Amino acid sequence: MVFPNRDFVTVEGFQNRVGQTATLEVLRGGVVVGSAQSVVAAGDVAFEVNHPGGACWGAGAGPDLQVTPDIRAGDMVRIRFGDTVLGDTIVQDAAVDASAVRSGNTVTVTGYIKDGVNLSQVEQRVINPDLKDTSVGRRDVRAVPGGTGDTGYTSSLAINDAANTFTATYTFTGADAATVAEMVATGGGERFMSWQVQDTAGNRQGLTIAEFGELGGPGMGGCPAGPVDAVAPAGSFSAVRNATNPAQMAVNWTPAAAVPDAQAVTGYSVVAIEAAAANAPAGTPRVQTGVRLGATASSANLTLDPAKQYDIEVRSLAGPRMSEAFAPANPGSTPGTPGTVDTTPPTLTTTPTLSATAVQTRTVSVTSDGDVYYTTDGSDPTLADMPSATAKLLKAGETIPVTTANTTIKLAAFDAAGNITRLEGVASPAPAAAAAIPQGVTVDSVVPAGPSATAPQGAVNLSWTAVQDATDYRVQVWTVAGTGSTATVTRAAQFDKVVTTPSAEITNLPKNADGQRYRFRVASRTPAATTYSANSANVDATVTGDAVTIELAAYRTGNEFRLGGSASMVTNGAGQPVTITVYRSNTAGTAPGTAIAGATAPVTALVAPEVGGEWELRLAPPPANPGRVWIKSSEGGIAGPFDVTVQ
Repeated sequence: MVFPNRDFVTVEGFQNRVGQTATLEVLRGGVVVGSAQSVVAAGDVAFEVNHPGGACWGAGAGPDLQVTPDIRAGDMVRIRFGDTVLGDTIVQDAAVDASAVRSGNTVTVTGYIKDGVNLSQVEQRVINPDLKDTSVGRRDVRAVPGGTGDTGYTSSLAINDAANTFTATYTFTGADAATVAEMVATGGGERFMSWQVQDTAGNRQGLTIAEFGELGGPGMGGCPAGPVDAVAPAGSFSAVRNATNPAQMAVNWTPAAAVPDAQAVTGYSVVAIEAAAANAPAGTPRVQTGVRLGATASSANLTLDPAKQYDIEVRSLAGPRMSEAFAPANPGSTPGTPGTVDTTPPTLTTTPTLSATAVQTRTVSVTSDGDVYYTTDGSDPTLADMPSATAKLLKAGETIPVTTANTTIKLAAFDAAGNITRLEGVASPAPAAAAAIPQGVTVDSVVPAGPSATAPQGAVNLSWTAVQDATDYRVQVWTVAGTGSTATVTRAAQFDKVVTTPSAEITNLPKNADGQRYRFRVASRTPAATTYSANSANVDATVTGDAVTIELAAYRTGNEFRLGGSASMVTNGAGQPVTITVYRSNTAGTAPGTAIAGATAPVTALVAPEVGGEWELRLAPPPANPGRVWIKSSEGGIAGPFDVTVQ
């Protein structure tokens, strides 16, 4: 769930990843503007970011992402483990935009809902714990398209698609509830919820919760500031005094990059400060000479007293803010001393090592402490002391692809003082790797099969480490009964699957019988061979079913309608709670008819060592006596008919 107003994200599920480190990223236009890492914990909530007890934005990220991102509509928030992305949420563009208005016992809440939001997957809420002490009897009220209601109120959510607006209307049976709803709404207790995906059981995924009155900006205590409060960025510099004319000093620096969404760098301040004279009293004035330059500058030439030493300060400017002084790129030298010259060339190495003899590889990675430019067309990457027009800048994390035989690669590394290191060699594409046995095969999640053996709904999601050059993967399936040397293993080839990515969903699996489980093994294939590799190590998973019962249906006229029973599942394969909904019988008494309003209850776990769960529901005042009822679980289990007892 994403709370864009507070730049807060909570991640649920992933219980098969407990103890593993997840990376959460915020992308805008395909560019990462915020990143955090956290270890998945046991329980419904895997981890939270920018929330008390959770991780900070910037945790595990590089220096360019030490910022709490300003999460906006349209951003993508995704979770990955290593390089494998397992889910994402697109932040929806819908929110309350005005305080609530009250008229008598009616409270209205208005807002906007932009194009692209699924109008059938939205909900507006007003939240305040004080509502529990009113005729409502709970801490929140909600409005959905088509209307709803509960004890103490009715509601509706009207959407004007053409105007991109909505109006939520709440009519309360008691003035106390209307008063509380109006007070909390005015103070920021209004939320608008929209989500990307809703399954047939009503479970929501990719949820955006916009909170009226909540302000973003800085991260929680101890976490990086938001973009608005970010300081101007610092970098590094070098200063070289001319050996033959010490009145001239060349100052070079690496342009500073602001964190995402922060104010851009608008210029630079370069100042030479006369070094303090020996034994000078504290506070003796020190004369300074300097210039201010624009945002594109990366060097300055200063004219100084050749007989004096100077301390050099370079700072970036971002609007009204000035950065900390840049760190010297050559801290072992004393750039203010007459005659000091930085002549140390930058380092430059490649993997694999390039030479005149062609090396076989698909990519060449480069390590350097300077800025690296390269060519692959045989041209020189340098022009005097600058990169040539044909040279390409090798950005951080990039490699040089090798796609043509006997490609000549020429490289040049430049440092801030103008020193250059050159290197060149020849490379040819390496042949496709042999098919390797996939490693790290993991069961990511299991979807229960539901009650029907003729229309199974079970699924197992698998992932593994990608094999180099693999064109496809084959997943084979068995059923296993028993354990150890006496286990019976039977091929279930009807469930086999071939995929092109290092993950697969094996579907249409019936639930396993007692003591039975499914077994999966994966093989890879590359262009180097027409056959698959040997199979991977086994991974097993059990697909459960869902069985429910009705044990009580007691009706007290004018008083209450009480129902209860049992269920075999408390949570589903995604860790979400299972719910039971009560239905009137159809006219023939052979199947569920219409759902009884408000007749949905969660399944609660039995006390250990008992397994499974139970459910209970009380409706007061009661609806009309249905006479006969059925139930359905959110996982597909059905029970009924059951005759209602009138007391």
